[in-house]
Amino acid sequence: MPPEVRLVITSVRHTGGAGDAASGRRQDQAVGLPAEAGTARTIALPRLTRLQLADMVARRSQAAPDPALVARVLGLTRGIPAAADALLTEWSRRDAVRIADGHAFLAASAPVPVLPDEDRFMRALHELGEPCRTTAAALSVLWPLGRTAVALVAGSTGLSEREVGYSVRRLIAAGLLDELPGEDGGGPRGWVFRSPLMEHAVRERLGPLERARMSAAAVEALWAARDGTAAATSPRRPAVLLEEADTVTYLPERMADAGVLIDRERAAAELTAAAEALHPDPEDRGMLRWFRAALRLIEEPAARELALLRCVKAAWVVGDHPAAGQAVETILRDPSDVVSGPDLHELAVLQVVAVTSVKDWPQLSRMGRPSGGTVCRCPRRPHCRRGPWRCA
Repeated sequence: MPPEVRLVITSVRHTGGAGDAASGRRQDQAVGLPAEAGTARTIALPRLTRLQLADMVARRSQAAPDPALVARVLGLTRGIPAAADALLTEWSRRDAVRIADGHAFLAASAPVPVLPDEDRFMRALHELGEPCRTTAAALSVLWPLGRTAVALVAGSTGLSEREVGYSVRRLIAAGLLDELPGEDGGGPRGWVFRSPLMEHAVRERLGPLERARMSAAAVEALWAARDGTAAATSPRRPAVLLEEADTVTYLPERMADAGVLIDRERAAAELTAAAEALHPDPEDRGMLRWFRAALRLIEEPAARELALLRCVKAAWVVGDHPAAGQAVETILRDPSDVVSGPDLHELAVLQVVAVTSVKDWPQLSRMGRPSGGTVCRCPRRPHCRRGPWRCA
């Protein structure tokens, strides 16, 4: 059934006990389907509104839903009832929806769940078979590039553009994709998953190499369009992000996934700039992830230490204290001259707080003693840049 169908009314008609020679019906087919007589029809009901979704969440949780929770459900499901039901079911399994003082709210940093294989949307995709499944997987990464996505899907999967076009039409017919109409009858602008929850489930099933290869294709296409080299290398129109896509996070996310398959220096610089633009990232849109991705791409030691310092501060801002503590430990173990004295002092304080936040009392005791249990006799004390518990 198409995902927007919420109610199906059926009826059957009895054709008698004996087979109908004229119609060729066997005796075991005495009950006929109304569709054969043209009496069945499907009524597609509209998607749920924000108020209707709020009522749905209230019934499921037996509490007044927080507006942010309702907005999150609406954004991930676009009002499709089956998708909203699947989302709330998976969140309930993970105890992501909390109840306090009669109000339901989403737990902090609750991830978007991945729909299981038995979910109706995933079953519908599986039943389509190949090449539809491969096309859907590639589009989960490349759909924001609009009509250019067809060529990029073909190039990154080995399918022909004809096969990709055929698969897109079948995915639309199955209710998994929506076509974005173009202006003045110029054909579609592109395609979008009917439910972002479905898009997430398909993308999360990709292996790291597949995602990296498709992401690299997207990055190279966008860089070529930005540099003005797309027209010289391809007769097709340059890649442009659809307005329906998240234009702030799409390119950094693809650079983070592509990794070493693209220009390392350029990607590291753009990832760092994008992460700094999001600071302090209260909505957790990717600041820490992009800083870490930039760190993996940097090879020069001094630049790596500065990148690691940015990771420490970003992890601290988003509340990932254990990760911040581990990064601090790496810097303090052998600090270089690129990290200033005030920064080292701040890092030492952060490490103490990070260790305390996880109640690692033995580690806190070790940090309070000089290395080897001896008195610190560093000639540069109290200005030793290796830290008060690193010099023996």
